[in-house]
Amino acid sequence: MTGSVSFECSSLGNPCEWRLRASTAEEVQRRFREHARCAHGIASVSAELASQVTERIRPV
Repeated sequence: MTGSVSFECSSLGNPCEWRLRASTAEEVQRRFREHARCAHGIASVSAELASQVTERIRPV
């Protein structure tokens, strides 16, 4: 994928191996919300957590 980005849940300090490669940061956020709900029981991602995710998104 040209211009893609990646994110690792473990970058937030979680002992979690979930990794994601996506086309956009918006897709990362959308898919992270689903992962957070299903894997970590987080019903709603706070603005602070979403900001932390954004800070940890890396270009591939």
